[in-house]
Amino acid sequence: MITGDRKLGFQYRDLIIEQLKKEINPSEERLQKMINRLNNASSDELERVYEAFDRFGVQSIMDAVCE
Repeated sequence: MITGDRKLGFQYRDLIIEQLKKEINPSEERLQKMINRLNNASSDELERVYEAFDRFGVQSIMDAVCE
């Protein structure tokens, strides 16, 4: 479950999910796995992920992580 400021964490999680859907259009199964991982993050971690995705783009970060 999201830790820290839960309300803020849920807001960032939902924004990240929208970014993922918009930029990489994952399958429902892959999206659910991503959501499960996001649900185990802290609100601070979710904020940093959202800001990185917003600044650099989801695909760029996914490519860098998967190298």
